[in-house]
Amino acid sequence: MGFFRRAADKLNPTRGRAKPAGGSAKVDESVALYLTEFVRTRRGVEAYVEPQTIVTETTVLLVAWDGEWTRRRVPSPQWAYSFAESMQIPGYDALVVGYPQRMRDYNTRLTRKVEDRGPSSAAGPQPPRPWSPGFADAESERREFSDDLEEEFRLPPLEPPDPR
Repeated sequence: MGFFRRAADKLNPTRGRAKPAGGSAKVDESVALYLTEFVRTRRGVEAYVEPQTIVTETTVLLVAWDGEWTRRRVPSPQWAYSFAESMQIPGYDALVVGYPQRMRDYNTRLTRKVEDRGPSSAAGPQPPRPWSPGFADAESERREFSDDLEEEFRLPPLEPPDPR
C-alpha cells in the first residue's frame, strides 16, 4: 500500500509528509529591502522572473539601464510580478523574452576594465576587485562607469537643470 501513498503524495504535495515546492510564501525582509533599494537608486530597471528549476528556486533578476544587474531568490513568480508592479517597473518572463543584451555588455565592459588594470607586480598583493566588498573606491568607480555610459548613449542627467 505504500506505493499508492507515494503516488498520491507526488500528485498532491500538500498531502502527507511532502512539503510544497517553493518553500514559504514570504520573502526575507532583507531581500525585499535590497531589491527595493536597487530599483530606487538606479534608472530604467526591469524585472526578469526566472522560474524554479531542479537546481534553483524562483528568482528575480533586476537589470538597470546601463546593464548593472542583481539576482535574488523569491518565494514565487507571483511575488516577483507583484513586486515589479508595486515598484512600477516592467516585469518579464525570462524564458519567453530572454535576457537583455545590455546586461551582457555590462559584464564584458566590467571584465575588460579589470583586465586593463593588468596584474600588479608579483611581489605585491592584488588589489581588491571592484565588485568585492573591500573595494575602497567603489562609489567613484560606479560614477565613472555611469558617466562613460551617459556620454556614450547621450542620456539626460538625473537632476533637471536649474531654471535660474
